[in-house]
Amino acid sequence: METKGAAHKTLVDSIVVPWEIAAIPFAIALHKGIKNRGKLIDKVGPVSIILAAIVNLTLTLFFPLDPEIVSGNTSTPGTTMHIILVTITVPLTLLGPLAFWRRLKHDKQWVGYDKYSLVTFAAMLAFGIGNAFVIGGPYAGIVERLTLAIAMQWNLVMAVKLIRTLSNESENQEKQPREVNSA
Repeated sequence: METKGAAHKTLVDSIVVPWEIAAIPFAIALHKGIKNRGKLIDKVGPVSIILAAIVNLTLTLFFPLDPEIVSGNTSTPGTTMHIILVTITVPLTLLGPLAFWRRLKHDKQWVGYDKYSLVTFAAMLAFGIGNAFVIGGPYAGIVERLTLAIAMQWNLVMAVKLIRTLSNESENQEKQPREVNSA
């Protein structure tokens, strides 16, 4: 997907770069919008999303996949860094929905989204494992894109729910009678 010289790399980069930049405030907002139990584990989801976004930005901008990897040449410095960064970002990307699954179980406003996050994690894991079997083959690109699409749709669904939740909270606050200070 991020291969040097790929036909649509500029188009893909124009989608991926803003998406990854937006993932950082998204993770912070999601952290604030879901019940926080005050435990360190509650920070794992947002931190993993932020770190994955930073690694993915670095990967996209500085270490796109060298086309030589298809021929089995993994010795170029760019390819080596690409492999290292992918090895870091994959667990971070998987950890986001998994960590939020645990946290969402304790928030009544997010009923059902815990299971949705767990299913998303399982689907990403399954496609990620499947990707290992098609590397270098004709289906590698589509399997990689499907894996990323699963992660991206989770972000989108969670963002829409977050906006609705915050909007409802705002409406409820506006409906409450205001105290008038008398002097």
